[in-house]
Amino acid sequence: MATYSTTLTATYISPLNDIERLQGWDTKFVIPYSFVAQASATTATDVVTVVLGNTPAKWMVDKARAVITTPFTTTGTGTITLQVGTTSSVAAFITAQSVLTAAALGQASTIDQLTNATATAARSIVATFTSAGEAGLSVLTAGSVTVLLNVQDQADNTFQPNVP
Repeated sequence: MATYSTTLTATYISPLNDIERLQGWDTKFVIPYSFVAQASATTATDVVTVVLGNTPAKWMVDKARAVITTPFTTTGTGTITLQVGTTSSVAAFITAQSVLTAAALGQASTIDQLTNATATAARSIVATFTSAGEAGLSVLTAGSVTVLLNVQDQADNTFQPNVP
Protein backbone atom coordinates (compact mmCIF):
# COMPACT_ATOMS: atom_id res chain seq x y z
CA MET A 1 0.00 0.00 0.00
CA ALA A 2 1.26 3.42 -0.93
CA THR A 3 -0.17 6.77 0.01
CA TYR A 4 -0.25 9.72 -2.39
CA SER A 5 -1.31 13.29 -1.71
CA THR A 6 -2.55 16.10 -3.91
CA THR A 7 -4.17 19.47 -3.25
CA LEU A 8 -7.43 20.60 -4.81
CA THR A 9 -6.94 23.84 -6.74
CA ALA A 10 -8.96 26.95 -5.97
CA THR A 11 -11.01 26.68 -9.18
CA TYR A 12 -12.73 23.61 -7.66
CA ILE A 13 -13.55 25.28 -4.32
CA SER A 14 -16.39 27.74 -3.93
CA PRO A 15 -18.31 29.45 -1.15
CA LEU A 16 -22.03 29.00 -1.56
CA ASN A 17 -24.58 31.73 -2.18
CA ASP A 18 -27.34 32.62 0.30
CA ILE A 19 -29.90 30.28 -1.26
CA GLU A 20 -27.50 27.33 -1.09
CA ARG A 21 -26.59 28.27 2.48
CA LEU A 22 -30.25 27.91 3.46
CA GLN A 23 -29.71 24.17 2.96
CA GLY A 24 -27.06 24.25 5.71
CA TRP A 25 -23.82 24.22 3.69
CA ASP A 26 -21.25 26.98 3.32
CA THR A 27 -18.50 25.51 1.12
CA LYS A 28 -18.45 23.25 -1.93
CA PHE A 29 -15.47 21.21 -3.13
CA VAL A 30 -15.67 19.51 -6.53
CA ILE A 31 -13.20 16.63 -6.92
CA PRO A 32 -12.82 15.34 -10.51
CA TYR A 33 -11.26 11.93 -11.04
CA SER A 34 -8.09 13.54 -12.43
CA PHE A 35 -7.08 14.57 -8.88
CA VAL A 36 -7.45 10.97 -7.69
CA ALA A 37 -5.95 9.10 -10.68
CA GLN A 38 -2.31 9.36 -9.61
CA ALA A 39 -0.04 7.73 -12.21
CA SER A 40 2.02 5.97 -9.52
CA ALA A 41 -1.02 4.61 -7.64
CA THR A 42 -0.94 1.17 -9.26
CA THR A 43 -1.32 -1.13 -6.22
CA ALA A 44 -4.61 -2.72 -5.13
CA THR A 45 -4.52 -1.03 -1.71
CA ASP A 46 -3.31 2.45 -2.65
CA VAL A 47 -4.65 5.55 -0.95
CA VAL A 48 -4.91 9.03 -2.46
CA THR A 49 -5.52 11.95 -0.13
CA VAL A 50 -6.90 15.13 -1.67
CA VAL A 51 -6.33 18.17 0.55
CA LEU A 52 -9.44 20.32 0.18
CA GLY A 53 -8.41 23.28 2.32
CA ASN A 54 -7.94 24.34 5.92
CA THR A 55 -10.27 24.99 8.82
CA PRO A 56 -10.17 28.20 10.85
CA ALA A 57 -8.11 28.09 14.07
CA LYS A 58 -11.15 27.40 16.28
CA TRP A 59 -13.74 25.49 14.30
CA MET A 60 -16.53 22.95 14.08
CA VAL A 61 -18.28 21.16 11.22
CA ASP A 62 -21.92 20.38 11.89
CA LYS A 63 -23.04 19.18 8.47
CA ALA A 64 -21.40 17.13 5.71
CA ARG A 65 -22.46 15.43 2.48
CA ALA A 66 -20.76 14.07 -0.62
CA VAL A 67 -22.67 13.77 -3.88
CA ILE A 68 -21.29 11.44 -6.54
CA THR A 69 -22.34 13.47 -9.57
CA THR A 70 -20.52 11.19 -12.02
CA PRO A 71 -19.76 7.65 -10.83
CA PHE A 72 -16.07 6.81 -10.75
CA THR A 73 -15.16 4.26 -13.40
CA THR A 74 -11.99 2.31 -13.99
CA THR A 75 -10.44 -0.07 -16.45
CA GLY A 76 -10.22 -2.66 -13.66
CA THR A 77 -12.50 -4.28 -11.11
CA GLY A 78 -12.80 -3.73 -7.39
CA THR A 79 -13.98 -1.12 -4.95
CA ILE A 80 -13.05 2.52 -4.52
CA THR A 81 -14.19 4.31 -1.39
CA LEU A 82 -14.20 7.90 -0.20
CA GLN A 83 -14.08 9.27 3.30
CA VAL A 84 -13.95 12.92 4.34
CA GLY A 85 -12.49 14.43 7.48
CA THR A 86 -9.35 16.16 8.69
CA THR A 87 -5.71 15.20 8.93
CA SER A 88 -6.32 14.15 12.55
CA SER A 89 -9.46 12.08 11.83
CA VAL A 90 -9.84 11.24 8.12
CA ALA A 91 -13.41 9.87 8.49
CA ALA A 92 -14.74 12.50 10.91
CA PHE A 93 -17.29 13.93 8.47
CA ILE A 94 -18.11 11.07 6.07
CA THR A 95 -17.15 7.45 6.69
CA ALA A 96 -15.78 5.21 3.90
CA GLN A 97 -18.40 4.67 1.18
CA SER A 98 -18.25 3.58 -2.46
CA VAL A 99 -17.93 6.15 -5.24
CA LEU A 100 -18.74 3.70 -8.06
CA THR A 101 -22.45 4.61 -8.12
CA ALA A 102 -24.14 8.02 -8.38
CA ALA A 103 -25.45 8.71 -4.88
CA ALA A 104 -25.54 11.13 -1.98
CA LEU A 105 -23.26 9.98 0.83
CA GLY A 106 -24.43 11.02 4.26
CA GLN A 107 -22.42 12.32 7.15
CA ALA A 108 -20.74 10.13 9.73
CA SER A 109 -23.36 10.82 12.39
CA THR A 110 -26.94 12.03 12.59
CA ILE A 111 -26.40 14.03 15.78
CA ASP A 112 -26.31 17.83 15.65
CA GLN A 113 -22.54 17.97 15.81
CA LEU A 114 -20.33 15.35 14.22
CA THR A 115 -17.90 13.46 16.47
CA ASN A 116 -14.26 14.56 16.06
CA ALA A 117 -15.45 17.55 14.05
CA THR A 118 -14.36 20.36 16.32
CA ALA A 119 -11.01 21.68 17.49
CA THR A 120 -9.15 24.69 18.76
CA ALA A 121 -6.34 24.35 16.22
CA ALA A 122 -6.49 24.56 12.43
CA ARG A 123 -6.55 21.31 10.48
CA SER A 124 -6.44 20.40 6.80
CA ILE A 125 -9.73 19.11 5.42
CA VAL A 126 -9.09 15.95 3.40
CA ALA A 127 -10.94 13.55 1.11
CA THR A 128 -9.35 10.11 1.17
CA PHE A 129 -9.86 7.67 -1.71
CA THR A 130 -8.93 4.02 -1.12
CA SER A 131 -8.60 1.23 -3.65
CA ALA A 132 -9.53 -2.35 -2.68
CA GLY A 133 -9.18 -5.25 -5.09
CA GLU A 134 -8.58 -2.70 -7.81
CA ALA A 135 -5.52 -2.26 -9.99
CA GLY A 136 -4.80 0.95 -8.11
CA LEU A 137 -6.32 4.39 -8.50
CA SER A 138 -4.24 5.13 -11.60
CA VAL A 139 -6.82 3.24 -13.71
CA LEU A 140 -9.63 5.75 -13.08
CA THR A 141 -11.18 6.97 -16.32
CA ALA A 142 -14.09 9.11 -15.13
CA GLY A 143 -15.85 10.39 -12.05
CA SER A 144 -16.63 13.44 -9.98
CA VAL A 145 -17.76 14.02 -6.42
CA THR A 146 -19.01 17.22 -4.80
CA VAL A 147 -18.31 17.57 -1.08
CA LEU A 148 -20.52 19.98 0.84
CA LEU A 149 -19.54 21.12 4.33
CA ASN A 150 -20.71 23.63 6.89
CA VAL A 151 -17.50 24.79 8.54
CA GLN A 152 -18.14 27.25 11.35
CA ASP A 153 -15.52 29.63 12.71
CA GLN A 154 -16.05 29.45 16.47
CA ALA A 155 -13.75 32.42 17.10
CA ASP A 156 -16.07 34.68 15.09
CA ASN A 157 -18.26 36.19 17.79
CA THR A 158 -19.40 39.25 15.88
CA PHE A 159 -23.09 38.77 16.60
CA GLN A 160 -24.94 41.86 15.52
CA PRO A 161 -28.38 42.12 17.16
CA ASN A 162 -31.17 43.71 15.18
CA VAL A 163 -31.72 46.78 17.30
CA PRO A 164 -34.16 49.45 16.09
